Amino acid sequence: MSAPPQNGELETRLRNLIVTNSPAAMSSAGASPQPSAASNPQVPQVVVAGRRVPQKYKKFDEWQRGPTHPPQPRGNHTSAAPSQFQPLQRPNQHSFNQSFTTQCQYLEVQAQRMLPQIEMRPKEFIMKDSFRSHLERSIQAALQVQLAADAPNISLACFGSLASGFGMPGSDMDLALLSSAMPPELPRIIEKVILDMGHGAHLLTRTRVPIIKVCESPTPELYQALREERQKWDDMSPEERDQHDKGTKQEEATGDAVKSGLQTRDGADNDETEQSSRHSGGADTKQNLQQTDAIPTMTPDDGMIKGGPDESDLKETKNPSQPIDSQLPSTTSAQTTTHDSTTSKTLPVNMALQPAPVSENSISTSDTKPKAPTSKPRRPWLRERKLGPLDFPKDGVGIQCDINFSNPLGLHNTTLLRCYSRCDVRVRLMILFIKSWASRRKINSARNGTLSSYGYVLMVLHYLINIAQPPVCPNLQLAAQRQQNSTATVVDGRVVHFWRNEAEIEQLAAKGMLTHNRQPLGVLLQGFFHYFAHQSYDSPKGGFAWTKEVLSLHSAGGVLTKAEKGWTGAKNITVHDVQVTNRYLFAIEDPFELDHNVARTVTHPGIVAIRDEFRRAWRILQWVGRAGSDTPSHDGELMDVVVEEVYDPEIGKGLEGEGKEVEK
Repeated sequence: MSAPPQNGELETRLRNLIVTNSPAAMSSAGASPQPSAASNPQVPQVVVAGRRVPQKYKKFDEWQRGPTHPPQPRGNHTSAAPSQFQPLQRPNQHSFNQSFTTQCQYLEVQAQRMLPQIEMRPKEFIMKDSFRSHLERSIQAALQVQLAADAPNISLACFGSLASGFGMPGSDMDLALLSSAMPPELPRIIEKVILDMGHGAHLLTRTRVPIIKVCESPTPELYQALREERQKWDDMSPEERDQHDKGTKQEEATGDAVKSGLQTRDGADNDETEQSSRHSGGADTKQNLQQTDAIPTMTPDDGMIKGGPDESDLKETKNPSQPIDSQLPSTTSAQTTTHDSTTSKTLPVNMALQPAPVSENSISTSDTKPKAPTSKPRRPWLRERKLGPLDFPKDGVGIQCDINFSNPLGLHNTTLLRCYSRCDVRVRLMILFIKSWASRRKINSARNGTLSSYGYVLMVLHYLINIAQPPVCPNLQLAAQRQQNSTATVVDGRVVHFWRNEAEIEQLAAKGMLTHNRQPLGVLLQGFFHYFAHQSYDSPKGGFAWTKEVLSLHSAGGVLTKAEKGWTGAKNITVHDVQVTNRYLFAIEDPFELDHNVARTVTHPGIVAIRDEFRRAWRILQWVGRAGSDTPSHDGELMDVVVEEVYDPEIGKGLEGEGKEVEK
C-alpha cells in the first residue's frame, strides 16, 4: 500500500484534475476514468483521492445557455483557470436563413398586393389641386368685396402628405394660408365665405393656431348643423364671441370641444405634418386624460418583453400577486375583430375600465344597513371614437381639407420629407405600407390617443437612416452641416437647415451614389417590425427602448434619451394662450421644433395598443417563418382591418355598436 500523498502533492493533483478532467489525469490520481458528459446524464464529476467531487457550474449560465459541459484539455497549459461559460447555443444556420427568407418573401407579397391600392392616382391629385385653386380664387374675391382696400393678398399653399409624396387615396389636404396681412377677424370671414359657397366649413379657434375644417359636398344634415353653429356665433355679443373663441384654457385642454364636435378628424392619412394634432385641442380630451390612469391588459408574446412601458412611465397594479384581469372591473368590455376575405378573428382590445369615484354622500352613516355604493362604469377606450354632430365623416362629403393659419414651419417640414422621398424609391413605398398598416390597425389617430401619420413617417425614416445597414438614405440635416455653401434659415425662432436641392438629390440617387444598400422592400420591412417589436436590451439583434429612448431624426445615431431631454413625465404647458398636455410615454423629437414631442398625444391605452400591434406583427412573422404563409396564424393576417365592438356581458347588448372599418 502506497503512502498517502503530502499536502503540496495533493493540491497539485487537484488543480491538474480540475483543469484537464481527462481520463489520463484521473488515472494518475488512482481513479478510474469517468464516463463522458455525453454518455452520463448526471452532473459531471471528478475523483480526487478516492472521493467524488461534483464539478461546479453557474446556475445562471445553465439557465441561459443550457448545461455546462466539462472543459476539454488544451495542450499542457494548466496554469490558467478554465472558463465555465460556453458560447451561445446558436440555431441551425440553414433553418434561420430559411425562416428569415420566408418572412421577407411574405412581406414582399403583402407589399406588392397593397401598394397599388394605397398609392394616390394622378387624377385624384389633380382634382384636389383644382379644389384648392377654386377656394383660393373665391376667398380672394370675397375679401376684396368685404374689405375693399384693406383686403390682404392671400394664397393657399399645399403642404403635408399631398405635397411630400406620401399621400394616400382619400386623404385630407393640408393647406397653409399665406397672407400679406393677418387681421384677427380674417378666419371668421373666410369661414362664412366658404359656407356661403355651399361648402362645409367649421373654424377651430381654441387651438394653437386657427384651423378651418372644409369639406366640398356636406350632407344636408351636416350643412344645416354647420350653419346653425355659425349663426349662434353671429348672434353673440362681442364679449360672448371672445369668450366662445378663446374659452377657458383648461376647458379646451381637457376637451369640452368633444361635446360640441369641435375636435379634428384624424382620418386614414390626415395630419401628415401633424398640424391638426399639434394645434387642435381634440387630442387632449378629458376622456383621454382620465384614461391615462387605466391599467391595460397585455397580450402574451413569446420570448419578448412583456407589457407596455415600464413602471417609470405607467402606473402598475397595486397588488402584483393578483392577475391583472382580477383587478379590472368587469362591467363592460370591448373586442376587436380582424376582417379580411379569409379570416375573421375576435381579439381583446387592450383597454381598462375603472369605476367612477364614489361620492361621500353615497355612504350611509346611520345604523341602518348601508346601501351598496353605485358607481357608473367608465366607458372603455376605443381606438376610433364616435363622430360628433359637427365632425366630417371619412367619405361621402367630397374633398376635405384643413386650412391652417400662420404655419410656416409646416412648409419647410414638407420640403424635408419630400427630399427624403427623392433619395430612394423604397423610402416612399415603405412609408406608404406602414401608414396603411397603422391605418388598418387603427393606431394612427392623434385625436384618439394613438400616433399621427407624421409620427409613423419619422419612425420609418429613423429606421432607414440609422438602423438599416447600410443606410438606405443619408441624414439630410447632418449632410447640410457638412456642405460649405449651405446656409441655415431661422423660421419662427427655429433653425431650419437641411440638404434641400431636390434636383441634385434625384441626380445622385439615379446614379446609386446615395446608398450602398440594395436590400428589397421585404427585408427592410422585416427589420422595421423586429426593431420596434423588441426592447433594445431584450433582443440580441437590438431594438428600440420605448421607455428610455427618444427618436431624434436630426441627431447623429438617431436616438437620444428621455433623461437628457428632460422628457420623463407629463407636463402642462401654455402655447399661444392655450394649455396643452405634453406626454412622453412615446417620444419622437420634431426635426425642427426640438422641444416638441410629435407623440405627445399618445395616451396610456394608446401606447399599449401601438406596442401590442408591433408585437402582433412580429408574432405573425415568426409564425410565417415556422409554418409558412399558407397556414393561417391565430393572430390573422398582417393587414387585417380592426373592427371594434363594445358590449355589456351582463345584458348582452352593445353599448357603442360596431366601429367603422378603416380603408381597405
